Amino acid sequence: PTATHVHPLSADDPGGALNHRFDRLALLLGWTLQSWCLLPVAALAWVGANVLVRNWDRIYGEMTALTDRLTLPGLALAWIALVTVFISLPTALAMGMACRRFGGRVHGFGLRFYRGLIPYFYTDIGDSLLLMSTRGRWTLLTLGSVCRVLSGSMALIGWELAGRDSALATCFLLLIVPSVLGLVMRLSVFVT
Repeated sequence: PTATHVHPLSADDPGGALNHRFDRLALLLGWTLQSWCLLPVAALAWVGANVLVRNWDRIYGEMTALTDRLTLPGLALAWIALVTVFISLPTALAMGMACRRFGGRVHGFGLRFYRGLIPYFYTDIGDSLLLMSTRGRWTLLTLGSVCRVLSGSMALIGWELAGRDSALATCFLLLIVPSVLGLVMRLSVFVT
């Protein structure tokens, strides 16, 4: 009897369909993982930081006034939904796309609950970091921070452009704090 070898992305592979989806995503958006794409991210970060510094008092005032407009459960649900859809999902998709782009394998993708309560999307890349090139490893290791910078900058710019006291401005406002806190936590070596 001869041993059968299953190609990593064959129809016999249980994770093949998931990896094929991320392959398609990498074909469509893989160009965003090029190093030159950090230039627009840096420009957005600079503009977002300027918005934050120039409007700190207004942002802080509107954040404290959120409980006047929304009930605490409504505020928590809106916050969780916005973070899950606009921060967690794009980050997880980018991680899977980068993993496939640099020769890794995605073992799982889906929705999990932090402490059984707060939903977030995850991408399980297994031991792919060990099998990738140095560039691929660094891309995957820094991608989460880059996604937080991008989401925070876009939220700050969107908040600045949205009309005052509009629902859109409130949505952008709710995305600023988790983006900034997520970036600080990712960059801090003391936070597990």
